[in-house]
Amino acid sequence: MLAYRSSPDHTWMLEVIRQKQEPTFMSYAVFGVIGIFYLISMICLWKLWQKQVPIWSRVFWSMILLIPLLGPIFYGAWFRPPSVQPEDQRARERYY
Repeated sequence: MLAYRSSPDHTWMLEVIRQKQEPTFMSYAVFGVIGIFYLISMICLWKLWQKQVPIWSRVFWSMILLIPLLGPIFYGAWFRPPSVQPEDQRARERYY
């Protein structure tokens, strides 16, 4: 380990950076898995904002979905959008 030098040139920083190890396969795998979870979260967010639900519900579930692993799990387990009535059971529109 290099000791801190108070010299005006910062070549000691370059030496410290060169001594760092290269990233291992495990670090790439961890970043890949986290990236996949964020991708799933973003897809769920996009689908959420396409639905006709109250704004407070969208904001709440958006904050939950920003948690990388647990967000999509909680969203899938507890979010229930309002159901859509079949066409034949809807109220008829009257034009006056």
